[in-house]
Amino acid sequence: MTTPKTKMNKSKAIINIFLVFIIVFSLFGFTSTCKNKVVLTDVETTLLNLINQERIDNNLNALKINSKLTKLARYRSEDMIKNNYFSHYDLKGNRVICGEILGYIWGDKVNDFEFLFNGWLESKSHLAVILNPTYKNIGIGFSQNSTGDIQIVTILFSSR
Repeated sequence: MTTPKTKMNKSKAIINIFLVFIIVFSLFGFTSTCKNKVVLTDVETTLLNLINQERIDNNLNALKINSKLTKLARYRSEDMIKNNYFSHYDLKGNRVICGEILGYIWGDKVNDFEFLFNGWLESKSHLAVILNPTYKNIGIGFSQNSTGDIQIVTILFSSR
């Protein structure tokens, strides 16, 4: 015979089991809530805001951060710092990707990302990439050497 107290105990047990499953699944990465989210650094956020403001000022849509592009952009910047090169080509001589903008900062311009951005605006080819209306997504990767006196930024654009 079930009593109201028995029903309440069963309900509590079911809720507790459900909560345990939620905790276990989230601990082991089975939830997809934040799977495709990426947290930008302050530098990456600054550059994203500058690029999107330039696009908006030119009647274009703001670009959305893409986690895969950001991971690739970060990898590119880190690889160039680690292997001491700066190029749109990888170390094997292959062109890495179209829709790529690179920035190299050193000396008294370290941490001057507006200077870097303004340099891109003064370059017809870089500006054409920034203002390309087919691009919808962006990935930004920033890296610097161990002493912080050399910084590299990779920005990747995508239409999908």
